[in-house]
Amino acid sequence: MKKFLCVLLGMACLLSCVLSACAKQEQKPDTTQPQTQPAGIADTDIVLAENGSTAYKIVIPENADECEEYASEELELLFEEATGADIAVVRDTGMTFNEKEKVISLGETSIKQGSGLDVAAAGLNADGYRIKRYGNTLVVAGVNVQGTLYGVYEFLKHEFGFETYMPDEVYLEQKEKVYLKDFDYSDDPDFLGRNYDGLVMDSSQFAGRMRSTNTLTTDERFGDAASTVRAFGGLVCDNAINSVLPKDEYKEAHPGWYDYTANQICLSYEDRMGIELGSVEETSDDSVVKNYVEGIIELIEADTRGAYIIGIGENDNRGYCNCTNCQALLKEAGNKQSALWIRFANRVIAMLEEWKERQPEYKDREFEYIVLAYGASQYAPVVDDGNGGWKLAADWAKPDPRIMIEFIPQGACFYHSLFDGDCSTNASYALEWEKWHSDALWDDDDPHFMIYDYVTCYRNFLPFFDNFNVRQETYQVYYESGVTSVMATSTTHQKFSSMSDLRNYLEMKLQWNVYEDVPKLIENFMTNVYKQAAPYMSEYFNRLRTNMAVKEQEFIANGQPFHLDMYEATPYQYSTTVYSKAFVEELSGLLDQAYAAYDGIKDPVEREKMQLRITKESFCLRYIILLNYGEYYDITAPEYEEMVLQWEKDSSMLGATWSKEGVGIADTIASFKSDIAG
Repeated sequence: MKKFLCVLLGMACLLSCVLSACAKQEQKPDTTQPQTQPAGIADTDIVLAENGSTAYKIVIPENADECEEYASEELELLFEEATGADIAVVRDTGMTFNEKEKVISLGETSIKQGSGLDVAAAGLNADGYRIKRYGNTLVVAGVNVQGTLYGVYEFLKHEFGFETYMPDEVYLEQKEKVYLKDFDYSDDPDFLGRNYDGLVMDSSQFAGRMRSTNTLTTDERFGDAASTVRAFGGLVCDNAINSVLPKDEYKEAHPGWYDYTANQICLSYEDRMGIELGSVEETSDDSVVKNYVEGIIELIEADTRGAYIIGIGENDNRGYCNCTNCQALLKEAGNKQSALWIRFANRVIAMLEEWKERQPEYKDREFEYIVLAYGASQYAPVVDDGNGGWKLAADWAKPDPRIMIEFIPQGACFYHSLFDGDCSTNASYALEWEKWHSDALWDDDDPHFMIYDYVTCYRNFLPFFDNFNVRQETYQVYYESGVTSVMATSTTHQKFSSMSDLRNYLEMKLQWNVYEDVPKLIENFMTNVYKQAAPYMSEYFNRLRTNMAVKEQEFIANGQPFHLDMYEATPYQYSTTVYSKAFVEELSGLLDQAYAAYDGIKDPVEREKMQLRITKESFCLRYIILLNYGEYYDITAPEYEEMVLQWEKDSSMLGATWSKEGVGIADTIASFKSDIAG
């Protein structure tokens, strides 16, 4: 059963400066490349537009919110681009439903109400939508306002083949005459929370068109996030406990919280100090739980959007408390750190819920709570029951049913499926996934899981990260396991890496529909993004992948494991073991051919745009060459200096910022320059 979740917006200002670009500033859609339109919806004999004119108009609610207005703007903009027709947008000021009228109704209009279209009856989740034709009238309506926006994009896809590949690459077929299709269509996403960082953080329009919920925390054009699911970074309080109780602010008044830990707060402080937990008003001011609850209450009262997702999780890489009480509890729970966090979360929930019941304005609000399964706490608080199943590691380790577990496979191998029992690294994650789903933990059938996943190498952002063969399978397991929200962490600080534009596209497509035809998506991406250079870039991508597959078999034949993780095993990504001199020269040759394929483009702006896409990929490959230059060539030769200086110039042109976690491009350039002879 899918359960409707809501987002908290308390920290939206963190990213608002990044996503403030006007949606109207759009790259003109490309109409030159072949694009297969979705099959299955037949044309009617009703003319939608002809010879640059249309009898249709767009109707939005009289009091349309920003998302509904934006949906109409997108439809108006793209409709005109496809047909040449200027379609009017009008507000519903007492209109009545008449199927003879040529209107496209968006959202909760009186036309939609008069049509009898019941979106809820379709059983769609929060971001779902319906598109239905009634005579000449077309009704597009979502379960929420962003569902209506997504319905607009679906309409455009079926009528004009609309597809967004990159912020500056949009396909839209131009038609002199187009007929209204016989719509009776509905759709909803496989995950309510669809979150992806990297490039989408820079383009709210791109993220919105890809139906990513990233933008919901920062841009009201994409919907009232209080009516949809969690978007990462949009919580009333961040998952880390330090966001509510920052050590720098609380240590002086409460030194005992940190007596036995450098940074992580004591989770059993009340037991150690004999503090009795009651209501938030009655409990000692020295209580960790009380202070945490008071911090949450302050944020809830400051919120104006009805938000109610609350994070209760450990600080990143901060260790754990070593006090006698915490260690005794840990021993009692079979050394399962997650048990202590669930115990703490249960205490927070009990106190906050008791307070909520006494507050008329919040009494009916159903809070949801996120607890991280991360680092040492990734291990589920269950033990073998001796009968082939699992039992609670301790009676007090059973999660409150309102808890959502955010599973974070930080140390996984990303070359193999997360649930591949034959992968020596991932076998433990597959087992923990099974344990977390144990009936010993949950008494209901509601979903209790979110995912924070990784699709990059933090040791080196730029090289090719080959997880393309397992992403669909991984997403499918997430979906089939009832996961409600996914977050894929890409090159967070560095806005691109090898083939990252393709990765961005595929990740966001799979977050909406885990059963997409991935090979077809890749084919369409190559055709529409690289155009004249598509054959060379397709071969380049395939050679990267087949080379990795060959190397895996070589490792196996030599009795060595072959893994691809965020940190330790990633020398495979950029060493001469994988990237031989002959191979990098082959790849360089393909990129040279791809670059030259655009020489015939007469428009200098278009030519430069296309060549820049190849330069970006070349930049990533040249990083590997520069890292290994002394093994490939004579590092004292002038060609090395020329390559370093060109790489420096390209880094500025491309906006490259980081080569690895904590190491900026400028530092990398300085390192390369230090090897220049003389």
